[in-house]
Amino acid sequence: MRKIFRLTTLLLVMVLLLTACGGGNSTPTVPTAPTAPTGGADVEFTSDGGIDRSDWPEVIRFAVTGLEGLEELQRNYEPFRQLLMEMLGVDFEFFALSSRVVSATAMQFGQVDVILSGSSEYVQIKYETPDVEILAAIQRPYHHTAFIVRAESPMQTLDDLRGATIGMGSIGSTSRHIGPSAMLIEEGFDLDNDFTIHNLGTSGSMEALRNGDVDAIAAGIRDFWDLENEFGAGVFRVLVEGPQLPPDSFVASPNLPESFRAELSRVLLTYSDVLLDAMLASEGEDSNKYAGAVIIMAYDYYFDAIREAYRVLGLEL
Repeated sequence: MRKIFRLTTLLLVMVLLLTACGGGNSTPTVPTAPTAPTGGADVEFTSDGGIDRSDWPEVIRFAVTGLEGLEELQRNYEPFRQLLMEMLGVDFEFFALSSRVVSATAMQFGQVDVILSGSSEYVQIKYETPDVEILAAIQRPYHHTAFIVRAESPMQTLDDLRGATIGMGSIGSTSRHIGPSAMLIEEGFDLDNDFTIHNLGTSGSMEALRNGDVDAIAAGIRDFWDLENEFGAGVFRVLVEGPQLPPDSFVASPNLPESFRAELSRVLLTYSDVLLDAMLASEGEDSNKYAGAVIIMAYDYYFDAIREAYRVLGLEL
């Protein structure tokens, strides 16, 4: 079982060139987002004039996993959508998803064309629609799992969690369920017998920790910063922090013309900074997670460790 987390670390050190972070409770300085969208007029954008666009669709249905409803999509990704439309000359239309499971089904049945997907959702999408293609991916600098306890907790190591009650995020969440479960498995724990684990969702887990209903929670490191921002330093602490998690991927339907997929990939990779600036300039909070990020190329094998964690956990893709 220990091969899961070792594989995670090995792949991500080799592929993402990032160093796994150790435990601790210091908070890095998070880059701040721009205050206004970066418009296309400020970008020296060069299109590929030699592309045959005759088979391109007039409308691209674009979805983002982890957000529910059109309002949240617009709040977080409207400047990004507008910039993509200007760059590609194609209308991008938001497609709302109600859950990470729905994203796989929507792609499978041709209801959506492009999805910005978390790594856990990506493996589900790829399982249901094997011909989907990663066009590019967003590598986040602060995408880690963390086990968090109250400051006065006597627990100091993962081993101290044996017999504890742990709050985790929704089933399938990369940083709040799959990642922490893989960490515990790597340490040789039996998830069914060594802990009492409740999948309470992000806000539910944090509330349970505040109220003392759980001994610890497994969350993203940014969740710890949110707790510190709300309650101040010294109320909670990080018991242990995991390694860098796989990137979020722009996943394209195989039904899209190859020339369109190639051009969208080129645009995402070439204009990484300005496109991310547009995301960060939105009114929403979800896209703030991309502060300090970069758009890179990613490949399917980056996510093999996520698949292995699903298998060991007995979760269906």
